[in-house]
Amino acid sequence: MAALAACFNDNSWAIRDAAITASSAVLSAFPAELSHKNFEEACFLRLSDAMYNVRLNAAKSLCALLVLTPQPKELLTKFDVHINQYILKAKE
Repeated sequence: MAALAACFNDNSWAIRDAAITASSAVLSAFPAELSHKNFEEACFLRLSDAMYNVRLNAAKSLCALLVLTPQPKELLTKFDVHINQYILKAKE
């Protein structure tokens, strides 16, 4: 899992995309194997990635994480903050 985590910030968008997608699959199959916090932070960071595929798969991964999260309200609050802080400012 450490190798996947290191790939979240790789220079290659294909590596970042594969790491987010693979981590999501691992988390879905083995929820205890991945630190939800680290994965969550990486996904939120990748929502602002320059590459569309990375942003899309980060969003899909966050949705998968939402299903597995014992406290979904906390994650939903983070979604709201992210939307207001980044996405809505894109219109400006």
